[in-house]
Amino acid sequence: PDLLPGFPATIDIKIYDVNGNPIVAGSEIIASANGGALSWNTALITGDPGVTRYQVVLVNNLDPADPDAKAIATPVTISVNSQNGNVVRSSPVIVLRLN
Repeated sequence: PDLLPGFPATIDIKIYDVNGNPIVAGSEIIASANGGALSWNTALITGDPGVTRYQVVLVNNLDPADPDAKAIATPVTISVNSQNGNVVRSSPVIVLRLN
């Protein structure tokens, strides 16, 4: 999807093993993107072992009045580091538009 300045996109994250079990407490989840502002981008440490669903919000923070600003195409990448294994996955590309 395309995002205009100031608009958000919510990325739903479902994390579980091949048997449908949630990841273990103390696992680390990191969200990153090449552009925009994420609602969190520091390591999120899982607590409740029953949780399998997380969310991160990407906001288009490009300034259309900035002459150096340009549209950016970026996926949101989620990295999971867990004692039971690590994985990295990305969302479809989101285009941060200027207008």
